[in-house]
Amino acid sequence: MFDFFHFANLARKGYIHFGEGKIKITGMRVLLFDVESLNAFGNELEDIFGYNGAAHFLYRMSAYGGSRAAKAHKRFSDYEGDDLVRYIAKMSTGAGWGKIVVKDINPVSEIVVHDSPFVKRKKKNPTCHYLRGFFAGAATYIRKSRHECIEIECRSTGAGKCKFIVAKKKDILGNKQYRSYLNQISEFEFDY
Repeated sequence: MFDFFHFANLARKGYIHFGEGKIKITGMRVLLFDVESLNAFGNELEDIFGYNGAAHFLYRMSAYGGSRAAKAHKRFSDYEGDDLVRYIAKMSTGAGWGKIVVKDINPVSEIVVHDSPFVKRKKKNPTCHYLRGFFAGAATYIRKSRHECIEIECRSTGAGKCKFIVAKKKDILGNKQYRSYLNQISEFEFDY
């Protein structure tokens, strides 16, 4: 498991840098931001644009971040392909994104997240849009082809865990068991 000591080791190696009002991890500038503020931002978007509009905005924003994170971690590690997927999951777990477990990889990946920081109480629809986008962006970079992510179980809706499916759009669209989640797939093409 990656934890504080892993991040301290990365800092010792120069992969995490603190200074001049900046934090950089694997060359990317990051900032510390509390989860409640991120969730409040998502709630405001939902109030203005509705559930689907907010979900797509947060997904797209995080997809860009997932792609950049995968690129940076590949550059600073010896990992590629499936090993890079598992490494990013461990790094994200260590960074507080919940306990991320990659169950299956390729062509349809299953990811389970315990204790997602984006869970809200008693919601009708899944709420972990940041995670969905992050997973889609990372998979797109690692697999070198456009991938989407849907959340098929969410603690916000009463499930015991959050469960995601990451795959090419055609593989999601072609699977009958995922039809009720198609509202999570953007109808717009975008680069990240």
